[in-house]
Amino acid sequence: MPGFAERYGSDAIVDVRVKVTELHEWTTSAAAKRTDENVSIKASANLQFWPRFNNNTEKAIELDLTDIEFSGNLLVDGFEAYANVLSLNVDQITVPFSLIGD
Repeated sequence: MPGFAERYGSDAIVDVRVKVTELHEWTTSAAAKRTDENVSIKASANLQFWPRFNNNTEKAIELDLTDIEFSGNLLVDGFEAYANVLSLNVDQITVPFSLIGD
């Protein structure tokens, strides 16, 4: 089974679809500067990666992330989101679908 770069090219544009399936906990802390505000999230999510190629897209791989623990700063400006990740832990990753291997 070809890997991602062999199938789609090393510079492929990829659409990422994220669905939060469980939100266990969400906390925020205020700060004088917006960039110093801290966010802590405990959740589970489904990720799908859809590369663009030959004027088309196809789902290349789907991942289920169970019990994600994120801590850091989030900034949303219009349609752009930025994250400064202080820590990120994932308890379990399963691959329900893949065209590029495990």
